[in-house]
Amino acid sequence: MRSFGLAVYMVDDSLQPTDTRVKQLEKKTKLTGFLQTHCRKKALYVLHQKVKVFKAPKLPADIFSTLKHIPDPMPEGEVL
Repeated sequence: MRSFGLAVYMVDDSLQPTDTRVKQLEKKTKLTGFLQTHCRKKALYVLHQKVKVFKAPKLPADIFSTLKHIPDPMPEGEVL
């Protein structure tokens, strides 16, 4: 992703990391010109899932890795 950011900066050196809004990016004439000649618009739908993160096991790694018979933890109330 870092190399993509550097490549975009080569197209329009006036870009700033804080330029994240469409209104801000539309004002960048070099960037919009490049996108119009080199890219196609496409609808993209992104599904956001709420991911629950579990804490790391408190057992030492060598003991924890031997517990093959114990199922993976599931959030309370979730049924497969």
